[in-house]
Amino acid sequence: MILRRDRGEAIPAGWAQDRNGQPTTDAAIGLEGSLLPAGGRKGANVALLVEVLAAALTGSVLSTEASAFGNDEGGRPHVGQFLIAIDPGHFSAGRFSEAIDNLVASHEAAGVRLPGHSGRKQAVFVDADLWKKVRLLSEPEDTR
Repeated sequence: MILRRDRGEAIPAGWAQDRNGQPTTDAAIGLEGSLLPAGGRKGANVALLVEVLAAALTGSVLSTEASAFGNDEGGRPHVGQFLIAIDPGHFSAGRFSEAIDNLVASHEAAGVRLPGHSGRKQAVFVDADLWKKVRLLSEPEDTR
């Protein structure tokens, strides 16, 4: 939205609403109001789950209370972050990659465009020192 605002381009209907909760196609007005979740009720429920984890659980302000990201008024938005690390091999009996490949193939066969999917797999590299810290966090406290 910020890119669209800076270019003076309209946004599609259903992306945002103004400060009064009215639909808008003006990116600048949408940034002053709020972004709408994609996916209707299901998308709204996913957004609710993210809000619970990233705001309520972390003690940050809720999205309805945060300052706007689109201007400098009201100071920092004071939003939170929630990070989780999962070892897929532990839970999937080593079948995670195969399951993901099958899931991607079924979505592509149905004509679903996956976000950021270019058909190439890219490894994610984590710095060794950071990985050690993550591993320490996953150990029971009495073994640290």
